[in-house]
Amino acid sequence: MNYRKHLSSNRQFFEFEWYLRDFLFRANNNKTGEFYKLFETKDIVSNFQEKYFRYRTWNVDQISSALSNVLPALQAKGAITYDPTRGIVQLNSKLDRKQCSLCYYINCLGEEEIKLCLRCGSEKLVEFPNPKKL
Repeated sequence: MNYRKHLSSNRQFFEFEWYLRDFLFRANNNKTGEFYKLFETKDIVSNFQEKYFRYRTWNVDQISSALSNVLPALQAKGAITYDPTRGIVQLNSKLDRKQCSLCYYINCLGEEEIKLCLRCGSEKLVEFPNPKKL
């Protein structure tokens, strides 16, 4: 069965990528300060069903299909290394949250990625949350 229809639009692909980046960011934004860089795709799928309300109605095959479509894009951007034969995702560096000053989009970007807003392409990114406003 083909579940590609769940990523049939650019918007759905874009949203799934955002949620995946958010998941990877949150996994490493913990009180212990440990850097978790290896993730199994099956664990990512189960976490999506548990933690993200948007994907609770999706079954495992649907989320797995969406994940397998998004992971090569993240690898091409330098955020991860993906080994599909072993089902392992390796985060290349910790992700930092940056907010675009133009469109206010919250980006989760790795150290090795180009620092551009993933929504509008702007270079005007600031720390999020802004420490000056806290």
